[in-house]
Amino acid sequence: MSEEDDKKVSVDTSLKVALQSIGVQETREEVSQEEYEELSSKVSQGVRLRMEQKAKEQNRVMMWKSRVNLVKHARMLMQNKQFPEAAVAYEKYLRVLEIVYELKSGELSPDLFNKSNRSKELTVITSVYWDLLRIYDTSPVYNERMHRASNKLAQFLPYSKILPQVTK
Repeated sequence: MSEEDDKKVSVDTSLKVALQSIGVQETREEVSQEEYEELSSKVSQGVRLRMEQKAKEQNRVMMWKSRVNLVKHARMLMQNKQFPEAAVAYEKYLRVLEIVYELKSGELSPDLFNKSNRSKELTVITSVYWDLLRIYDTSPVYNERMHRASNKLAQFLPYSKILPQVTK
């Protein structure tokens, strides 16, 4: 053991507080230089992870807010008979919902919205699937997408207020 290893470094209060914030509860008053560097490294990793988590959450909030504009844009494209562009905007809207709810592609389900303050979203989602079905029905090239959209529409339709209109 060298003389440097024997040297003790005092752990100041700010480092202790930072360590506690990442889950390290007990810290001695004095530690070796090597232990001190290791503790400091843990704090740096913890701070980085917290910052990443915060950025991810802010991104989710921004995406959630952007969904309304995506649907409005898609509906405007539908009115202008720009169907491929409308389909892309609708697909982006659905992908935003999957990202916000941390789902894999195609895992969106009515259960996510049924018992929440976001239950009005069910009608929007149902109308999106209805429009996608109408778009994909125009060409046999979109056959697989049409089947996916029709399955999702069948899933969401019973929970939506537009059931009578779609049934017509």
